[in-house]
Parts: sequence; C-alpha cells; structure tokens
Amino acid sequence: MGTPSDPSDDQIYATVDGFGESVLASDSEPLPVELSGFEATLDGEDAVRLTWTTASETGNAGFRIQRKAGGAGGGSWTTVGSVEGEGTTTTPASYRYVDESLPYESDQLTYRLKQVDTDGSAGYSKEVTVNREVTEVQLLGTYPNPAQQRATLRYAVPERQDVKIDLYDILGRRVRTVVDGKREGRHERQLDVSRLASGIYFLRLRADGATKTQKLTVVR
Repeated sequence: MGTPSDPSDDQIYATVDGFGESVLASDSEPLPVELSGFEATLDGEDAVRLTWTTASETGNAGFRIQRKAGGAGGGSWTTVGSVEGEGTTTTPASYRYVDESLPYESDQLTYRLKQVDTDGSAGYSKEVTVNREVTEVQLLGTYPNPAQQRATLRYAVPERQDVKIDLYDILGRRVRTVVDGKREGRHERQLDVSRLASGIYFLRLRADGATKTQKLTVVR
C-alpha cells in the first residue's frame, strides 16, 4: 500500500491466534539436522539394533554411533560405528545400525548419536539405554579355542546364587576350580592355561541345579 511499483515502503498486516513449532532459515543460516526419532532395541542376545529418522538435514556429513557400558550416569563413550548422512535435504530420512560387538559383561548399554556437519561441527542426540536381562544359566564357549596361554571364560546366571566352575582333563580328573562363590549377571574372566599340558579339557559349571559344560583344547 506504499509507492506504486516500489515494495520498500509496503506493509503487511496479519492476525494470528497461536503459533506452531517451526524453523525459519535462509541460505546464509541453513536448517540444522532435525532428529525426529532415535530408538535402540535388542536384536537377539548378542546385538543391538539402532534406528533413527531425520525430518530435514543441511550439510550433514554423517553420524557416529557411540556406546558406553552402564546407565546414563557412568562409564566413558566409545565410537562403535558410523553412518553417512544425506547431506542437505528437506525430505525425511531413515537410518539404522546394528551393533554386533557388545561387551559381554554389560547388563546395560547406553547409546547416543554424534552428528557431524560437513564443516566439522558436531552435536549429540539424546541418550537411549538397553537392558540385557539374563534369563537362564549360561556357559559360553571359551576363546581362543584352541588356546596356548590364556582363554577367555564367559558365563551368566539370572540371580545371585552359588556358582562353581571346575576344569577337568579328558580322564575326568579335576585340574582346578576356576570359580567358587555367589554370582549374579554376566561375567568374563581370563583363564591361565600356560602350565597345562596339550590336550582336551572340559569346563563344567554348576548353579541352582543346572550343569553346563564346554570343551577347551590346549596346544603347545
């Protein structure tokens, strides 16, 4: 309503009764990456599936998946993988990553996303936590197997109880007691086999009436 053909002195009047959530941007101030969802779920016993979506992205180089053992309050973050971003887009995008290298002893794992822009700047998502419940007595196979010096022993019990793990030779003679006491949850420990003769041995776990056995081969 100003000077004809000159918009510099025009004015616009509008009446509103509320505001919705929105973002205004220009080429000089682009939209950030807008994360609209981030979830973590167990994928079997040995993997965690992470899924997330973005409503829009500007200059998104990608995501670094970070994990720590325990809840949100403790532990240190470790980058376990990465996924490339879409760069710049106003179209919603979906992402997924499967973490298959879980630390065995951790009953609780916490994840976050480190989003990195093409200019090197970064931001972090909210944290999500996954609980890994032990539902039965477990004795996993040792590794490495065959072993020369040390083998890693992994076992789990669903509640605090007496646990005993013995090592036997091929003739059924007990060589040593590896674990003897009350335990709960997942456990991992190193087994020294450097002084054992080459041959086949058996680890036998007894807990709450259950018995589990695993074979271990020692080589020189």
